[in-house]
Order: sequence, then structure tokens, then C-alpha cells
Amino acid sequence: MRQTHLHSIDLNLLKALSALLARRQITAAAADVGLSQPAMSRALQRLRVLFGDPLLVRASGGLALTAKAQALAPRVRILMTDIIGMMSDPSFEPETTRRTVRLIGSDYHMLTILPAVMKTLRNKAPGLTVFVEPYSTEAPSRVARGEIDIIFATADTPLSQGASAEPLFEDHIVTAVRAFHPVLSTAITVDDFAALAHISVSLLGDGRSEIDSFLAARGLTRTVALTTSSFIGALAVVGATDLALTASSRLVRTFGTTFGLTMFDPPIPKRSFVVTQVWSALFADDPIHAWLRSQIRDAVAD
Repeated sequence: MRQTHLHSIDLNLLKALSALLARRQITAAAADVGLSQPAMSRALQRLRVLFGDPLLVRASGGLALTAKAQALAPRVRILMTDIIGMMSDPSFEPETTRRTVRLIGSDYHMLTILPAVMKTLRNKAPGLTVFVEPYSTEAPSRVARGEIDIIFATADTPLSQGASAEPLFEDHIVTAVRAFHPVLSTAITVDDFAALAHISVSLLGDGRSEIDSFLAARGLTRTVALTTSSFIGALAVVGATDLALTASSRLVRTFGTTFGLTMFDPPIPKRSFVVTQVWSALFADDPIHAWLRSQIRDAVAD
């Protein structure tokens, strides 16, 4: 069997071949692909050598396809359709798209973002399946590689190379304690705040906190009685003990009544933060991904 190696093929000839097989006329085929008639004649000669067949032969009324050309015609049409589809922007219909979306976030994001987002996705794109993973030290690199669609973070989180971020909403920090906690009886100073027994929410398990850095600069330390990765679990503990949790005001407002909590502004600087969605540049031109980001943005804004 005759074998032709790919390196010997000029793939630009495929367009010429498609036009010749469809038109069966050199002048018309040349006009279709933007070539001169002599250039199309040269392309036909190269195609004949490549396939070892005349492909088009003279017949009454013009040119006719050889048996080999007739066999090639439907295969070339399919191949051209595939190439055009590959090079074109893929169509996207939310109602019929099926895809697994992978997110990284904490239970804070599950509680403040996911309810509105999932309501939107179930209505508009029921074929999307959402998989939420917890934070890990590998999260930034996984986002950069495109293994994760979106990671929820804060605006001051360092971005990996090639990542983009978009602000979603602003929140601020409060300290939550149980109702009638003794600390509420007086104006709360930095010393009072440091003297409380605290809960620390550590998403990566490292226990690091800006609060501790702030207190250390003033020669103070706090007692961290519990470290956990769950905000909602921490709030439940606050309601049952004298421990204090410094966390999102949205969370405390939402679950304050449920757990019998009271909140106050802690005597620390920078109490506000911006929640963002972060994604890889690999998804910059993905219409499904762009649509997903817009739905998250709009759902949170609403």
C-alpha cells in the first residue's frame, strides 16, 4: 500500500482539494479559495502527485471526478467541517451543556456565595455539576494548571502566574461572642480583646493570623483555645462557650440568632476585605467559563 508521510504534505492543499472536489472546475474553485487560476492549476498538479491519481479528468461538459476523487469527496467534507469547528469559537447553550465545574472555597464561601449561585445554575444550566474542594497548599498551582475552574479568595491573596481575579463583594470583620458574655459589660480595649480565649479558623492548618501579628507588635498574645477549618462549626462553639471568634459579619449576622451570638467591632485595624473569584488564563477564551463567572458575579450582586 502506498504510504505518504505527514511531513511531505502541505496542509494548505486541503482547502484547494475541497474546492476542486465541490466545484469540479478550476476557475470556480480558484475563486472560492482566493487563488489565481494558474495557482489552482499548480495546486491540482501537486494533489495529483500526492494522491497518485488524476483526481479530475476531462469529460463532456467540463471535468469529472475519478473514482478515487469520488471516494475522497465525503471524507474531505467531514475533515473540513471538523477543522472549521476546531478553529471556531465553540457554541454554548447553557440549557444543554454538560460539564463538571470544580471550585475551591471554605464553608464561608459555601454559605455566602453558593446558595445564590446554585439557584441560578439549576435554573439556567441544569447539566452543570459543581464540585467544591477545600483549600490546600497546592490550590494555586492547580488553578494555574486549569485543574480547578475557580478559587474564591480575598483581594490581598497573592495570585499565581497567569491567574486573573475579579472582585465579588466586600465584607468586614467582627468578633462574635455568646449573648451576655462578660466582656460585653465594658468598652473593649486591645488588652480586653487579647485576654479573651479565641477560636482560630485556619484553612490550611498553619494557624497563622494577622490578628496575632497585630497583638505581637503591641507586646500582647492571645490564647487560642480551638483551631478549626470550619467557620460554621466555630460559630456553634462560640454560642456554647465563652470563646470568641473574629470572622465575617455576614456569617455572624446570618447565624447570630441560631447560635445566640452577639457581635462587636474588634479593636484591630483593617476590618474590611474583598472576596474575589480567581481563575487561570487557560480559561480566558472558554465561553462556558466566562458565562459561569458572569453568573457567579450577578448572583452574588443580586
